[in-house]
Amino acid sequence: MQVKSVVDVGCGSGRALSTMCDMLGSSDIQYSGFDLSSQAISLSQQVASHQVKFYCCDFFESDIECPDLLLALDVFEHVPDYLGFLAKCQVAAKYKIYHIPLDIFVISVLLGDVSRHRENIGHLHYFTVETALETLQCTNHSIIEWIYTAPSIAYSQCKKQAGIKVPLKTTFANMIRRPCSWVSVPWSARLFGGYALLVLAE
Repeated sequence: MQVKSVVDVGCGSGRALSTMCDMLGSSDIQYSGFDLSSQAISLSQQVASHQVKFYCCDFFESDIECPDLLLALDVFEHVPDYLGFLAKCQVAAKYKIYHIPLDIFVISVLLGDVSRHRENIGHLHYFTVETALETLQCTNHSIIEWIYTAPSIAYSQCKKQAGIKVPLKTTFANMIRRPCSWVSVPWSARLFGGYALLVLAE
């Protein structure tokens, strides 16, 4: 997969795009981040460079050419018309990478706790691995590859390294997730949550 241009839709603080630029290390790739939040774009300027640029506008209404690769990381669960959003993404670039939180799992359903993500972080839609992949397929995406990620564990590790206290509830949940994941990551995700999908699609 040859990539000369990358667009991050809903780029937030721009850290993911900047990190991707650093990791790939190619000076031939142009990176562009878009977000509707002026506060997010203000933060993103801290990591902007001649190769990584950020814009406070809707990518789909911009005059930026369609990129080779489009990123939408933890984004479409926040969008009211998420199917319409994904349909636009599908035709906007040859390749797409999505990161999708898996908010529906056994413990959240048993505790009636699924909707807390709406109140806490603004998720309007909730997914399992099956419904996430089916949502992409029904918007004409062809799935190339996907893997589980463990953001709950990763965020906790980052907080500890930064000297930030991790909530007791999160610490306890991770104590269960870790040994369960050694046996089966899919079952750990299905039972205890704290996971997401990283999907490469065409």
